[in-house]
Amino acid sequence: MAADVENSKKSKTIAFIITRHAEYGGAQIHIRDLAKMLNDRGHRGVILTGKKGFVSEDAEALGVEVIEIPSLVREISPLKDIKAVYDVVRALKKVSPDLVSCHSSKAGIIGRTAAKILRIPAIFTAHGWAFTDGISEKKKKFYTFAERLCSPLAAKIITVSEFDRKIALDAKVCPADKMVAIHNGMPDIDLPERVERTPGAPLRLVMIARFSPQKNHSLLISALSTIRDRNWTLTLAGGGDD
Repeated sequence: MAADVENSKKSKTIAFIITRHAEYGGAQIHIRDLAKMLNDRGHRGVILTGKKGFVSEDAEALGVEVIEIPSLVREISPLKDIKAVYDVVRALKKVSPDLVSCHSSKAGIIGRTAAKILRIPAIFTAHGWAFTDGISEKKKKFYTFAERLCSPLAAKIITVSEFDRKIALDAKVCPADKMVAIHNGMPDIDLPERVERTPGAPLRLVMIARFSPQKNHSLLISALSTIRDRNWTLTLAGGGDD
């Protein structure tokens, strides 16, 4: 028992895998903050990504190691995907992590496969499923099949909401006891003083989200079209391939 307690205090290395760390998004910020927190607590957080960018620069400025793996792309590409597994395996051998933490659908598949090859425990965090509402039926079927196939490769699957957990359970991705909902934590920040709206000024609505089918911008626009006679403005802030 004493040996187990002593071992639990030893420094651990966690490898986070994500396709892109180039744009500001929930998953990207999440692993940046987790890696920094691990470093602050005497552990080692390392990020493996297919593409560096603004967020990885932030992470590196905070002392987090970021490794770029160009073959790890978001789009489905059989040849690149096979190479990505090989490249991730090579990178993990160098990092020698105690745990592999995979984020996003594509990195989840590649990362879990590489971890299984090396016999390293892995977990997968789904920041929204690729088979959720707003996705074509063809893609839904493909990603549902892929997630069912890869679920045995992870020791645990984490969703960031109960809604996403229910979607996965309904799709029979894995048994209920293998999946847990953990809401993303955010570091404390000092909030600026709230600016009061000028009487008579338009009500300003802002949606901050990546431009992709999962975020469903069209639903918001459709809803707002029913009150176009009201005094409001809408700002869409985000990035993405679309």
